[in-house]
Amino acid sequence: ADAGGTWFGAVDFSTNLSTDVSPEDNSGVAPIYTSGITDDIDTSWGIGLGYRYNSNIAVALRYEQADLEAGSVINYVSAASTQVTSSSDTDVTNIMLEGLYIFPYSDQLEFFVLGGIGEAEIETHAAFSGNNQLLCGYTNTETSTRVGIGGTYFMSQNSGFYGGLTRTEYGDVIIRDESSGACAGVSAAKDNDLESDDFRVGYFISF
Repeated sequence: ADAGGTWFGAVDFSTNLSTDVSPEDNSGVAPIYTSGITDDIDTSWGIGLGYRYNSNIAVALRYEQADLEAGSVINYVSAASTQVTSSSDTDVTNIMLEGLYIFPYSDQLEFFVLGGIGEAEIETHAAFSGNNQLLCGYTNTETSTRVGIGGTYFMSQNSGFYGGLTRTEYGDVIIRDESSGACAGVSAAKDNDLESDDFRVGYFISF
């Protein structure tokens, strides 16, 4: 592998392993929301431009998109669960700066740990139960963070493949309330702290 001082480009895809949120409803009015706005992230993709300073340190600026599958049921404490029959996926757009510390193993194989911080835009969409609109969409911007581990295999001195595991905190998933056929203000019900564990695989080339 090159000792450093090189730019590189990367493209990758991630498969979700698990998605967790913490449902919250601060309205104080029944029925209280307990779950159902979000389900699992399906797949995501990213492109990045980075710079490797030396044999052990690199940074990369990434643009990423992920689709968060809409929940199939809206659950409440004091009311029957409401079936969701129509809703678009939630769109997550993430700009993230990642830093990598690299552990060279051989000329072809390296391992790394990474950390990242960025800005995520989370766009929810309206959900319906039959002809009844349950909620309205909203777009919010959140601070995102990430940690990860992985390995890199060099096919040549300047290109190769990489893979690894990442855990990303995207922030809160927020909606607007639907009221008498119109979209009202931001809802007291939301999914706090969207967290995603993913397996990432990609290709890089240095230049």
